[in-house]
Amino acid sequence: MSLPLIAALSGLSVLASAIPAASSASSSSSPAPSTSATWPVQTFVSESNISIPHFAINRSAETAPGYLFIAPALAPFSGPIIITDDGELIWSSEIATAIDPTPATLHGEPIIAMWNGTSADDIEAYGSVLVLDSSYKLIHNVRLLDPELAGNEFSYADNHENYPTDHGTVLVTTVNATGPYDLTSLGGPKEGWIWDALIYELNVTNNEVLFRWKASDHLDAIPLNASRALPISGRNGSAKNASDPWDWMHLNSITSYKDGYVFSSRHTQSGYYIDGKTGDVVWAVHVGLSRPSKSNTMNLFSRTVDC
Repeated sequence: MSLPLIAALSGLSVLASAIPAASSASSSSSPAPSTSATWPVQTFVSESNISIPHFAINRSAETAPGYLFIAPALAPFSGPIIITDDGELIWSSEIATAIDPTPATLHGEPIIAMWNGTSADDIEAYGSVLVLDSSYKLIHNVRLLDPELAGNEFSYADNHENYPTDHGTVLVTTVNATGPYDLTSLGGPKEGWIWDALIYELNVTNNEVLFRWKASDHLDAIPLNASRALPISGRNGSAKNASDPWDWMHLNSITSYKDGYVFSSRHTQSGYYIDGKTGDVVWAVHVGLSRPSKSNTMNLFSRTVDC
């Protein structure tokens, strides 16, 4: 078994690294042509339960060696896949509800971590992080257990991040309905509710919470009026009660960095670095604080997703 390789497109950031191995449907399998109302589909004679998108490949330069990790999460596709940069299937997961397959190492060995669970909407989701070894065998099912959270007794990790560190842990995010807050200055209710944004570092082997951070403890550094999810209504939540909180922050990514963590917030349109011991906000990078326009090139970046 060779070590993971890096796959990247010239001029772009790294897309994926891979665990080379035999696939559920080997790369020599001939895909049977098929069509879908939404996307061209490949199926395989050798594995009839596998359904993946048909990829149109355009090259502008030589690509680095390695594979691409993709999670086409909508029907009729069968789940996360690994493909070559020619669109040839290497491996397909049997778990259709899993997303975000992330190659990494655990105790020096190559792994894949991917989130698996249920999603109510684009903010509220409940699931766990599945860790597969180099033979694609499940070796850990990492769950977020926190008695202060409500809504799911199995695991509270949402589907925005499942970042494996190099020291046997995984970083996850979640939300929790919290209130009341006076949101009248932002056009919301006097006794309003928000989705509090939380970050955790978990031990992969026993689910132990090693670090916990929540945005509501740091409103002096990241105030509610930093949100660009305005007005308070519609798809971002009315804030009227705990059943419809305002999604003021919306975490999208978290990674370990030096002695702390860097995370991105879509709705404050910012990236933050927090201290790994105190949780204090050390610095922030703000982008896209006004609506992008052709004449306003400084604000062409917005809704930060991966920091």
